[in-house]
Amino acid sequence: MNFKKLLVLLMVAALLVKPMYAQCSVSGVSVDVLPKAPQSFQTFPLSLLGIGNSNANLSSFESFGFQFNNSNLTNTTIVMGVSANNNGAAVFNLAKFSVTVPPGETFIGVPQLLSGNFSGSARVKTLTGVKLSDEFSKKIKGGFPSGSFAFDVSIGPSGGQPTISCGSIVANVLGSISVELLSPVNGTETASLPQFQWSGLGGSEFILTIAKIKNKQSKEDALNTSSQRAVVKLAS
Repeated sequence: MNFKKLLVLLMVAALLVKPMYAQCSVSGVSVDVLPKAPQSFQTFPLSLLGIGNSNANLSSFESFGFQFNNSNLTNTTIVMGVSANNNGAAVFNLAKFSVTVPPGETFIGVPQLLSGNFSGSARVKTLTGVKLSDEFSKKIKGGFPSGSFAFDVSIGPSGGQPTISCGSIVANVLGSISVELLSPVNGTETASLPQFQWSGLGGSEFILTIAKIKNKQSKEDALNTSSQRAVVKLAS
């Protein structure tokens, strides 16, 4: 990686996840947001916010996803939308996916949706990816915020907009963890090889994301481009 211009981001959190669910349908395809039972996790999967490698920290989310039931006799394509907010403030605006599901029942997990790795005839194409809001990007420079995170799911017909609500996955992030990147300052740019120093209380693992920034590129775009970033897991 070329370290001429780097963006540094360090975050960690603990959470309790309590999914909300509902069944919705469009074009003969119904969708359930799963699981229906609350789930607990020790670290927040940063990839759900488009930060870091799309497969990182998602192993615990294998049971999280969407159960499709296609009543048609042929493959059917619909549009799916996912947005997120933290205590009512936008985390990222609507991310849209074109989802093609075969007849019958098909489960697509969150890791599959983000990575695009599927078995069988199900297909997902990213139409609009995750892009962190400016307000949230500024907030996380001071450490990962606590409170309630809601991932709202919606669907719509192929070629249309995802306006039919399917429910939400709600993550309640605990406020007992304190993280501060001391050097270089969190969220800043550096033109030389940095030496990292941080303090953190309450977490067992830290995720450090380093991204090369191209000319006239935003920090969020650099973090969302896998070929420009490196993700390092650090023990406490």
